[in-house]
Amino acid sequence: MPVEARPVSEADALASEAADAPAVNTPGWRGEIVGIGGPNGAGKSTLLAAIAGSAHVFAGGVERRPGLRLAHQTQMSPAFAGVPFSGADLLALTGASADGLPPWLAPLLRKRLDQLSGGQRQFLHLWACLHAPADLVMLDEPTNNLDPAGVAALELALHRRAAEGVGLLVVSHDARFIAAVCDRVLTLEPLPEGATEEAGAMQAQREAMAPKTPSPVSDDALARTARPPAVVRSEPPARGTAGDAS
Repeated sequence: MPVEARPVSEADALASEAADAPAVNTPGWRGEIVGIGGPNGAGKSTLLAAIAGSAHVFAGGVERRPGLRLAHQTQMSPAFAGVPFSGADLLALTGASADGLPPWLAPLLRKRLDQLSGGQRQFLHLWACLHAPADLVMLDEPTNNLDPAGVAALELALHRRAAEGVGLLVVSHDARFIAAVCDRVLTLEPLPEGATEEAGAMQAQREAMAPKTPSPVSDDALARTARPPAVVRSEPPARGTAGDAS
């Protein structure tokens, strides 16, 4: 049975009311894999952290529908050095099932994480996040430390989770990977110098004039965000031309 397409998150450029910044409204959907690209410093990781609630938002804001289940894999996965903590323990911690794990990794679940290779440990962290009970999964540079077999297994796992109706946001510098897995790519660019301060002043003025009771987030829009980087392009990945990682 096909999964009904319903919004999972909605991102707006924080400075969309500034004269020189584009107004952006880019909803994500259940079952859609959205790639997030852009140069270093554009705010890709910060955008995920803002949605997750682990980054301070200086202007704009994040609204989440009550009950939103969110999983976020950062680039700083703990190695658990010196800790008797196994892959099976990690999956149990996030509520992820081991069903479907690649055959080259499934037999290692009982080993301590600090006894695995960097790629094996990275894939287990990704699996634990990707298969947690969540409506929205966010992965930051997931191909780091993965060999070709790990990347192929990750691509398959992403497509399977999307087919189950999970929304996915993926930050990656690997253009080939983005082209292989994503339905749409959002490209961020840093705002011009001084624009963040201007946007913050506008936001403070709006908050001072706004009613104190926030408007509820609709049942369909599970989360809505606003933050400094402007999304300048929203388009399908260039699958015919993305042969090289950048």
